[in-house]
Amino acid sequence: MFIDTTPSLGIAARLCGVSHEYGRAPNNLVVLDEVDLEIQAGKLTLLMGPSGSGKTTLLTILGLLRRPTRGRVEVGGRDLSNCSESDWTAVRRREVGFIFQNSNLLTALTAQENVQVVLDLQGQTQHAAASGAMGLLERVGLADRADHLPSELSGGQQQRVAIARALASPGSLVLADEPTASLDSRSAKTVMELLRSLADQDGRAVVVVTHDVRLKPMADDVVRIEDGRIVSREGGL
Repeated sequence: MFIDTTPSLGIAARLCGVSHEYGRAPNNLVVLDEVDLEIQAGKLTLLMGPSGSGKTTLLTILGLLRRPTRGRVEVGGRDLSNCSESDWTAVRRREVGFIFQNSNLLTALTAQENVQVVLDLQGQTQHAAASGAMGLLERVGLADRADHLPSELSGGQQQRVAIARALASPGSLVLADEPTASLDSRSAKTVMELLRSLADQDGRAVVVVTHDVRLKPMADDVVRIEDGRIVSREGGL
């Protein structure tokens, strides 16, 4: 078993002995096998490994979108192993921001409205939510595209809106699944610089699942997964 000996700088999420499998023995498929992992605040962590290694499953468990078959999940300092589904949903909304490969923007809403909806769900007034959404779009360099629909934005611009939406979440954990996979080198660099800023400027824990080796120099930690197990962890920066 791989043992993580990285010094703790503040833990945003922790997995202890986490396993996940589909089906029942003897025909069960083990996707994650006794994974121990700590995700540190203020750092950008890459999860890398071959297709089918368990990276995305691990990300969905960290993001409280999936319960493990066995093991303990902690987010925001709270052990969620025995919590109800409603508790998982509440913690996910409060603590986790997501960025997906295809951005997952709502196609009928403008860039501003896609960000504003997250602030609306937090109970902010319409004026405060609209103002906050504009401020976040300005941070990612898209204030001049606030009234554009996703179909009117490039792939890189859509991902920047998705990052602004993740910023709208108050949580300490930002999870990204292949956010640069369909982007050219210039757009990928812009997106990663913004993700880097979430760790450096906001102190958030940023976890990125990727096959893109171009991203390794920008990471604090690179965690490699093979056959459902963590086989190495190394510093990037």
